[in-house]
Amino acid sequence: MAIPFPSFVPGINTLKISLAGAGLSFGLHAVSHGYIYLENQAFNAINQAKERLVTEAAASMGYVRPAPTLPRLSLREEAERIALNHGINPAIFRAVVSHESRWDPFAVSKAGALGLAQVMPEHLKFCGLKSKQELFDPIKNLNCGAKVFKEQLRKYPLVSALRHYNASHHCVISNCSQENIEYPQKVFAELVNDLG
Repeated sequence: MAIPFPSFVPGINTLKISLAGAGLSFGLHAVSHGYIYLENQAFNAINQAKERLVTEAAASMGYVRPAPTLPRLSLREEAERIALNHGINPAIFRAVVSHESRWDPFAVSKAGALGLAQVMPEHLKFCGLKSKQELFDPIKNLNCGAKVFKEQLRKYPLVSALRHYNASHHCVISNCSQENIEYPQKVFAELVNDLG
């Protein structure tokens, strides 16, 4: 079983110490490419330790993590409703959210993107929001992400719109990172998994 390692938590040593302090040092036997591989069934205990670390790291960055307001199944339903309200294909939008955050309302990327749809703080004004904290609200985040994505779809065909959404700036093949170039394929893979 693989548990994603939050990219903004400073250093793997912090995680090892925290896990050992929680009596969860067993089963940890390799760290590679940001993933912790475990050979036991301690998923819930590890997830709780991860949540504690993420909360502490978010707090150190000035973010306060509110309690989630919706279960994950409802988040998927809300994403569909919001996508339809913005005139976006709901399956594509679900795939974007799934790839961006794995449905974690408190996800924070190393670039500073926040929440379910991994919205950059630079989009706050465009979305009618006033603070970064609002991006941890699942509904506000999904609405903002859908609004930003709709704007990209208004300007570009789908594949380019996905690259621009991922890059948060003007991105053509000549100046896109490899991640931006591969982003549409990753979203389409999520779409196939979701529909399959």
